[in-house]
Amino acid sequence: MIATPPANPPPVYALPHNSSVENQRLDDQHAGVVNYLGRLILAPITNPKRILELGSGTGRWAAEAAAQYPDTEIVAVDLTSPVTRLPPNVSFKKVDIMGPLPFEKESFDVIHARFLLFHLPNVAEQLPRIISLLKPDGWLLIEELGLYDHGSECEAPTVQGAIKKIIQTMKVKGQDPHLAITLRDYLVDTGSFSEINDRTISVPMNPHACHADSAIKALNDVLLSSLRRALAHWQGLGLPPEAAVNFDEEVRGGGSWKCNQYLTASWSRKFE
Repeated sequence: MIATPPANPPPVYALPHNSSVENQRLDDQHAGVVNYLGRLILAPITNPKRILELGSGTGRWAAEAAAQYPDTEIVAVDLTSPVTRLPPNVSFKKVDIMGPLPFEKESFDVIHARFLLFHLPNVAEQLPRIISLLKPDGWLLIEELGLYDHGSECEAPTVQGAIKKIIQTMKVKGQDPHLAITLRDYLVDTGSFSEINDRTISVPMNPHACHADSAIKALNDVLLSSLRRALAHWQGLGLPPEAAVNFDEEVRGGGSWKCNQYLTASWSRKFE
């Protein structure tokens, strides 16, 4: 059960905004996810009129969607402006997603969010607000991460300690650290979709455990690098400054320890 957020919670997004390190992390993460999935969008979408991207980050996804759908109006929203040069059919709007969403109900054919709900408290309350902006028969596209405490199976104390600390910190803030696994249940509970499709990938954090699968190894490299860089800047985590270095050394050190993270890509169609 997800904890109720404290009366004066820390910032929802625990990582620095618009720093060069964070922007590079987000761009690398984007490229890694798209390369593994094989395409930008998994849903069978042909000619959408309007697309909304929530939590647009550097703007890479919005820019690539604009190239794929040159006649589509794309609105990208986040707390900070994108650093990617945006095509003419993309506009940016500064929006705090925890506040009122300044759009008309049922005004978008497609809504996309990647690793956004992972950072928001009370996912069950956030989803209906987002879904209300989607037109009937529209598509909600979500990619999310999931972390788990593997206990004694993870014989890598620094890795296990970091993951455990992240999970504890997120739960205090009312966030769901297991979202890649629980996302389908949240979507079903909204009662909003005629179909819910998803693809969940279990990604070993131990790079020596996935050497036989080149695609998983490439995804592992991207997600591990992203997590390591995030550890160095994660606000409120309480890890020592050397934690990211120790994490990296333990990961690269070999062994047969088991500890996975999860990635889910979901595409759900709203009832007509």
